[in-house]
Amino acid sequence: MSHERWHVIEKIQVQVAAVAALALVYAVAWRLVWPRDVSGTFALIATGRFGALAATAVLVWVLAAACAVLTVSARAEGAVLATLLGVMGLSMRSAPIRLLVIAYGDSPGRLMVALAVEIACLAVILLGALAIIGAVRAVLLPICPTWLRPGRADQEDDSQGEPSIAQRRLAEESVLKRMANMALGIKPSSVAQRPSPGDRLTAIVGAFGITLLVGWLLLIVTLREAQGVERGQILAALASSFLLSALLADQLMPARLSLPHLAAPLVLAVGVYLHARGLQPAGPLTWLHVPDLATALPIDWLCAGCGGAVGGYWISSRIREARHATAAAETAA
Repeated sequence: MSHERWHVIEKIQVQVAAVAALALVYAVAWRLVWPRDVSGTFALIATGRFGALAATAVLVWVLAAACAVLTVSARAEGAVLATLLGVMGLSMRSAPIRLLVIAYGDSPGRLMVALAVEIACLAVILLGALAIIGAVRAVLLPICPTWLRPGRADQEDDSQGEPSIAQRRLAEESVLKRMANMALGIKPSSVAQRPSPGDRLTAIVGAFGITLLVGWLLLIVTLREAQGVERGQILAALASSFLLSALLADQLMPARLSLPHLAAPLVLAVGVYLHARGLQPAGPLTWLHVPDLATALPIDWLCAGCGGAVGGYWISSRIREARHATAAAETAA
């Protein structure tokens, strides 16, 4: 089967899984985990809804297993993306943070600390989802080996053989990477070499740093005066900011794994909430003084922030893979 056809199959699988997961959560599953508090805001630690937190973890993990099955022919990041888009159904059901700030009255700083703790809990839930997706794929792929797409050209897998020098040089000559090499004073090499552990670590740290920094800068622009925007605009700002930042980061510093990109929104969220813990009460108008980035709820950072980041990495991987396939075709011709 041709590379182009596999790319189409992968895209269809991810789209179907994401739409199905979102429809299921938004229409039905949200009732199983929704905290029954007066504000209607989906914040679990801040409202003391630990049972709802456990139910949310189970829901995310069940979605992860189902999406891993539906996207078995795609790369693992497709299952992660579909899962997080499904979780977005919870964010879409939530009221804005304004109601929660008003409910906390004289202790808005304590609310921000609780939101930071909730981010840490959601990070654990996300790690569990990644483990489940890996386990499901490990079970299914040996059973259904014909469903597995052809090996990625950007993976370092000895079983697939060494890519040609022409393929490697074409990958190195992408515009963004060439700009990065020029800025760092690095000359492209025509000799194919495997990256050392130090190079891999540098790429991972660089991918994380670029995703976090660029995502933060984009959010400053897109979430300016966020108290007046709708919930959908907050989700769109998070998703688009981290999609672009992760796409840029993976083109500049390809780490060949999505975890650094997924971690960036959550780390930034913790920093945003802890920075806002000094928020002083101002009566019913306290919510007007909430920093723009802190108006996003923890569940927003998970589904839209991490979803955008893994989506950017997924798109970048597909671009790089298509570039390698084109180079291989030209070399064969």
